[in-house]
Amino acid sequence: MQQKYKWRFAMLFIVLTSLISPACKKSAGSSNNSNSAYPFTATIKGSAWSANFISPSDGGPGIASTTVSNGVNYVVAFGIQIQNGNDSSIMVIVFPANTPLNTPTDLSPSANTGAAYSVEASPGSSTYNAYGTNTAYGGSGSFTVTEFDQTNNIVAGTFSGTFGSAAGTKISVSNGNFRCKLISSTSSFPPNVKY
Repeated sequence: MQQKYKWRFAMLFIVLTSLISPACKKSAGSSNNSNSAYPFTATIKGSAWSANFISPSDGGPGIASTTVSNGVNYVVAFGIQIQNGNDSSIMVIVFPANTPLNTPTDLSPSANTGAAYSVEASPGSSTYNAYGTNTAYGGSGSFTVTEFDQTNNIVAGTFSGTFGSAAGTKISVSNGNFRCKLISSTSSFPPNVKY
């Protein structure tokens, strides 16, 4: 049964990738997130991380979409950080749309939830290191949905945890905070964002 949940989380990550990858153009978007109503931030390995990519068509920097897998409606919330005009990283959180408000919930495949962080191995690299809350890689964490307004298309929450990798390395993620605009699909993301 645990394998079934791993498959669902992997499928959701693939869905997210397919939503973001189309229509990428170098000139698309900006990295100015000042005064944004949709922040996506965290402290990663003791350093501040903040999504700063704003899509001209989808807004941001916090963006979310819903998708259905095996009859479950999921929210996929994410933020992209661009540094030096070329380097990128992304933070993703996936959870069922019926997650209770203001209730701490485990980030775990067995709960149909998860979080992942992908960052370039070194500046300008085409190789990315991926970390997540999947227990198979030593990951764990929790999140709380603090707002889910389907009328005004906003989802918000907090998160933290230990994110593990297939290579056996772990990173700490704390003070996670997201407030995302819910959109139907994503477009116009820069080509240097890789997964």
